[in-house]
Amino acid sequence: EDKFYVLGYDENVHYSATEVSFNEFENAFNNVSTLQYTIFFTHAKYYKCKFDQELNLRLINDYIESKNTSFMYPFITESRRDSKLGQNAVIAMLEYSKNAFNNGEKLNIRFFDTYLEHKNLMKMRLKLLSEQLSYSNLYDEYEYIYDEATAIKNLVIKMNITKNISDFDKLYKLVCENLDKEKEILGNLLHI
Repeated sequence: EDKFYVLGYDENVHYSATEVSFNEFENAFNNVSTLQYTIFFTHAKYYKCKFDQELNLRLINDYIESKNTSFMYPFITESRRDSKLGQNAVIAMLEYSKNAFNNGEKLNIRFFDTYLEHKNLMKMRLKLLSEQLSYSNLYDEYEYIYDEATAIKNLVIKMNITKNISDFDKLYKLVCENLDKEKEILGNLLHI
């Protein structure tokens, strides 16, 4: 069809899809100085997905323990030795954000969008797991984590408007509490 659907942030920092012609995309692609954030996807019509309970439980465990197990999964690009993974990646994101905010920069909303999207995807994963494991409270308990992640993102938007440096301590505390509660819920799942 000579068109692409591009996902990214618009001028109002909203994550959205945009339809662009092949020529527009090619011109933009050729004018980007670094391509590290460009990822191409295509729909594999021949591939039928199935939900693998054991793999998902292992991935959840790796996430809460911040393990580098990328070598075990062919669909994950191997991480560098200095990479922060799992919940440790969130703490590293906070530290980076704190330094930037203290230096007068806006908080990068993309970090917190990604955090919220991760909670949404985890919620969907837990829904499938709870159906297989007959653990009905799991999904409902995790809803709290998602709601708190939404509040965290909203606080970041507010902080970018008010530029109140003292709010960062509140943000840091909210994220850490969210991670602790998440670890508790996911830990209960892994001990079923």
